[in-house]
Amino acid sequence: MDEKIAVYRLLKVRDPWASLILSGHKTWEVRGNKVPESCFGTVGITKSGIKGESLIYGVIDIVRCSGPLTLQELAAGFKFHRDEEDTKKLPYKNTYSWILKNPRLLKKPVKYCNKPGTIIWVKSEHLFSAEDFVKESSYRTLIPPSLSDRKKFLESLIEDLSFFGIELEILNAGKDGLLSYKDIDGDKESAEQKRKLNNGFRQLQAKNREFNAEKLIEIEKELHNKKLLSNQPMPLENLNLVIEPVSTEFEKDIHFYVRQHQNIPSHRSIGKTCDAIIYHEDSDGKHVVGILGVGSTAYSSGVRDNLFGWPLSNSSEKSAKDKKDKALKSIVQLNCIAASPPYNLLGDIRLTKLFALSVFSDVIVNHYKKTRRAPLLAAISSAGFGEHAHLFDRTSLNSLLRSVKQKNPIFGSLHPILIENDRNQSDAHSHWFNPSFNNGSRRNSKHWIFQREAITKDSPVLMVSEESMDIAKALCNGSTSFKKMNSAKAALNRAFSFCGISTSIFPTVNRGIYIGLLRNDYISKLVQGNIDDNETPASIPWNDLFEWWKNSELKRLQ
Repeated sequence: MDEKIAVYRLLKVRDPWASLILSGHKTWEVRGNKVPESCFGTVGITKSGIKGESLIYGVIDIVRCSGPLTLQELAAGFKFHRDEEDTKKLPYKNTYSWILKNPRLLKKPVKYCNKPGTIIWVKSEHLFSAEDFVKESSYRTLIPPSLSDRKKFLESLIEDLSFFGIELEILNAGKDGLLSYKDIDGDKESAEQKRKLNNGFRQLQAKNREFNAEKLIEIEKELHNKKLLSNQPMPLENLNLVIEPVSTEFEKDIHFYVRQHQNIPSHRSIGKTCDAIIYHEDSDGKHVVGILGVGSTAYSSGVRDNLFGWPLSNSSEKSAKDKKDKALKSIVQLNCIAASPPYNLLGDIRLTKLFALSVFSDVIVNHYKKTRRAPLLAAISSAGFGEHAHLFDRTSLNSLLRSVKQKNPIFGSLHPILIENDRNQSDAHSHWFNPSFNNGSRRNSKHWIFQREAITKDSPVLMVSEESMDIAKALCNGSTSFKKMNSAKAALNRAFSFCGISTSIFPTVNRGIYIGLLRNDYISKLVQGNIDDNETPASIPWNDLFEWWKNSELKRLQ
């Protein structure tokens, strides 16, 4: 029988102390009074100081109370309470240590009803089972960072956010690294907000380039030596673009170099990657024009999983989890779509629209099938900020196929998987498990390859510089679980936790979620996880795709 754990009281603790308690690295809670008799035993741990949050993160057993302690006793117990300030002076007139044992971290925080005026204790009844908790080995790996390291992170973060008009000040760089902040004024979707974001991203990228200056100089020197970097962009009518999957370390460096020159920062692809470089090629050689960053999509994504009807957690029933696991092998995340200098300065030519579509080129689809041993059926991405992304909007599959067939009459027999009218948006609506938009808004005449399928409201974490990310990773260097997953986002979230920062410091913006497909029936296959790893997925020959794009641009710019 599954053992039940009853909790009747919750203890409020600020981070990073709450996280250290639940990771097993803080076994003394230092307070200015004794433990109330009714509070011994198992209690829940909540994180205080986070505006608008009332969540239980785990449970702990309070087994004993010692004190009053002397300064010498408190200093000698540093490895138990982990607070450097408490080794210098007593924090309270009468100082006690509450002895803690058996930390258990919940897989998912549980909401509780916070009562006004509660400071330390909250009366709240909850019943947990052993299945609700994370295995001990996966979270007892955290070593707290020093105060100087936390302050270094905060100072870099404050500079980052100042680019966006967010004013922060360290009130206490000692215990908790508390911050006061002033958010950007006005409507989050106003033109003024977007102007500030654009300006902020430019300054942030300048900071990123300064932080990576030595590496960028070396890469640029090598690019010039190999004649892979052009001083002037090739005129549109003379462009002859080819696409090649990334395979060498230097090609990865090219990706890094181009990402550093984007207007909005982006991070490298994660998981199983299928990155590519787009070159101009002629009789004189070739040079870099842009990059495509293709990686694995996150296992859990609320908006995406709702569309497909997938469970958020990997602990769901086996049949539902198996469907999701199978489908995720055939979906990629577009992490980076960027033009290289000097092509990134061409505002009139829509190169990134071609780069986005190239994920469905025969070069990428075939390379993906060869390396991942699964068909590439869909690509997901989001607008940098705002509901729309021009590089995904209004690219008609019908227009592309008709143009190609005019130039190549036998195209249809060569590529029978690509069918006109197959991306009819009204028909696509019926394939989603939980469609976000009303079918009435989807006209039969729309056959977009990429369609905005949902809108989410979140904070653009790319407002944090690479220098701050690097410091955040240093704060987490004692966590073996972090080293294993090597996630910048996980490091950032953990650094916020160490410093007592809430992500509410970031402005929230609406972001459009785009999903690209070449066939509507792929939606049903992904919803049901009914995918044959040996099937040949639809793709567009690169040469035909490029010629269609080039002719469309020449016509548009006449």
